Amino acid sequence: YDVDITTLEGHITLIKQLENDPQKCKLLPALRRLMRGGELSLEAAPHLGLGCQNYATVTSPIRRFADLYNHWAIESILDEGKSLTSLSEEALTALNETLQNGRQADRELQQWLISQYTQNLIGQTATGNIRIVTQQGFGVRMKDNGIDGFVLFGKDIEKSFDAKRMTLTVGEHTYSLDEEVTIKVVSVDMDKRRIAFELA
Repeated sequence: YDVDITTLEGHITLIKQLENDPQKCKLLPALRRLMRGGELSLEAAPHLGLGCQNYATVTSPIRRFADLYNHWAIESILDEGKSLTSLSEEALTALNETLQNGRQADRELQQWLISQYTQNLIGQTATGNIRIVTQQGFGVRMKDNGIDGFVLFGKDIEKSFDAKRMTLTVGEHTYSLDEEVTIKVVSVDMDKRRIAFELA
């Protein structure tokens, strides 16, 4: 496709073209997973994932300084006489790092709690959707409870990984993102917070 996907218009054009192509629409999940996460900036910029020309979070000013600052900025725009001190580049960088560290801590805590819960599910089978594909296997999110685990194929099993399409071919079957599979919960490593599945 001959579009500049770094612009909002180009990105939207690409997404629409892929959505309308029965074969290439399978690339959308891989494309979404490869996108960078949003970050705070002093310059207005589009949010490609949401398809918005400008975007700012204002959801929780009590617990997030970034949202509180956006409230102040909106208030200063609405009340033209009110001034707002702009954040310095150093403060913005520190704020982005703090937000990233908070997200990481939240993910680690959730994974610890999920791992504890999943110990009770060892031996059970369930359906789920493939969320990530690597050279060694793929990650699956269970449909009924949202738990993520990994199906690992041994080194002795012949497989072929396509990084561009995010697919893994094992024998006659090609596994791709969003595909539904049936898995069995095999084990939980509490030290590494890893949940192992195998195909049922």
